[in-house]
Amino acid sequence: MVPLIVLIAVTAVSFVARSIKFRAESPRRRWASAVAYGMAAMFLIASTGHFAEPLRSGLEATVPPIIPFPGFVIFASGVFEILMAAAFVWSRTRPAAAAVAFVYLIAVFPANVLAATTVDHPAAPDTPLLLRTVIQIVFLSASAFVWFASRSRQPRQQRIPYAA
Repeated sequence: MVPLIVLIAVTAVSFVARSIKFRAESPRRRWASAVAYGMAAMFLIASTGHFAEPLRSGLEATVPPIIPFPGFVIFASGVFEILMAAAFVWSRTRPAAAAVAFVYLIAVFPANVLAATTVDHPAAPDTPLLLRTVIQIVFLSASAFVWFASRSRQPRQQRIPYAA
């Protein structure tokens, strides 16, 4: 729930700040940047649990049993989330970050289902499955929005005829 609150708060503050600083910028571009900063903050906050106890142990308990080395998987996914956060901030890597985040969020959803239904660990996230699903849909929607909005605003390169 905390990552969702961070996403909403940082997005709102970023949008207001961009509206004040870049008045000539289109609202769509302001929203795309603001949501990207919100996603970056969300991934940074989410990554902290991958390194700090007791949440780290709880996250390890949510890794499906078919995946070996759950401790390494949690550590690696925490590092990956930090890298995605950095990629969301830089406008050149933003479209790729959003696309990768979309796929990543789908890939980790089975762990969310496991955490909500079968994991009995005191430090495991205990958000009900329906709420987890809604939150995941919000994150997926934000990633998709940033991806499409960022891609469409990239300037197209003009072809310069070859001159001999």
